[in-house]
Amino acid sequence: MTDCEHVREILDAYAIGAAETADARAIEEHVADCVRCWEELSKARQTAALLALTSPMSKAPAALEGRIVDAAARERR
Repeated sequence: MTDCEHVREILDAYAIGAAETADARAIEEHVADCVRCWEELSKARQTAALLALTSPMSKAPAALEGRIVDAAARERR
């Protein structure tokens, strides 16, 4: 079982989708039973959403776009 302290350490990463798979699973199991951590997760998700709205959208440079497409194609294989 994961304790509240550990969950709170990795909650922000989970909120932005950057938590490791095992950590994400542990958080999901923990917040199902812990109201305080569930509330903290809710706050972290709200903050992540607000941060996403503060960054201006711009087109990726062609070289970067190409590297991402190439990397995605390699992962499919």
